[in-house]
Amino acid sequence: MKKTLTLLVLLLLFSQAFSQVSIGKDGAPHESAMLEVVSSGKGLLMPRMTTVQRNAIENPADGLCVYDTDEERLFHYSSKSGVWEKVGTETDLRNSSGSNSNLGRKPKNIIFMIGDGMSFAQIQAAFIENGNRLNMTNFPYTGMARTYSASSKVTDSAAAATAMSTGVKTTNGFVGLDPARNKVENIMEVAKRNGLSTGVVVTNSVTNATPAGFYAHQDSRKSETAIAADFLDSDMDVCIGGGLAQFSSGLRNSIQAKGYEVITSTDYRKVLNSNSPKILALLASGNLPRVAPTSGTARGAMLSECTTKALDILSKNEKGFILMVEG
Repeated sequence: MKKTLTLLVLLLLFSQAFSQVSIGKDGAPHESAMLEVVSSGKGLLMPRMTTVQRNAIENPADGLCVYDTDEERLFHYSSKSGVWEKVGTETDLRNSSGSNSNLGRKPKNIIFMIGDGMSFAQIQAAFIENGNRLNMTNFPYTGMARTYSASSKVTDSAAAATAMSTGVKTTNGFVGLDPARNKVENIMEVAKRNGLSTGVVVTNSVTNATPAGFYAHQDSRKSETAIAADFLDSDMDVCIGGGLAQFSSGLRNSIQAKGYEVITSTDYRKVLNSNSPKILALLASGNLPRVAPTSGTARGAMLSECTTKALDILSKNEKGFILMVEG
């Protein structure tokens, strides 16, 4: 089976600081320096660290590759044997094709996972409640992104999403625009320009500020009808969430004419049964119900199952994909 590297990014929506280190169980920070190796004409990156730092990684991922600066050798972790295995020297990697290894390969796919309003307090609470274990704490690197507003000391979802999707800090309420109201290219548009597939899966309306920041260009997050109209020009492959009220029948017909299957059922299983390569699923008038029943309804496993469906569709593109998931 062909193996593909996917970069999983967990973002804290209102994070104000940044870092490029992670902490091992001994409390020592891993070095942020990366070893750059040129193999078969391609630049490859992998983390440098000492033997102590390598052994301090908690529950390393299978196949994780590092360069040990003490032993001056490459190591990869095997979950099957439970040990770090020596791979070779830096020279060995430079002279190899890398075709049978994940050593230092650049990721083909990117999955953005955004926890709305999530910060370190929420992560720590979940960590403690789950017996001092969370899958996200197994990642070998932890970073933070600055998402501050250009107009306020407190950012909002629109400015934060624009910062994450474009790298540009903007006015609160703006999506996909700089403070002067100029359109700024987002990561989904860059991906499309390079032949990748793109998608968004959310539990709120797809016209809310965070998902809008990944495809729309409007100077007010409240202009949800205009944001919905921007979807027509986005060429996004998969978009799943709520927001049916913002998409007129005429707009839905225009989107359908561009090759999309437009699903308006409140039953998300209609999405799972679709065979279309392009889907716009509007599963609620506004935001979807909570996970637990409130008024006799609940969204249940919609987020996980629709994310899996989106991955199935997007992964058919040999060039790769970018998927944003917000919960």
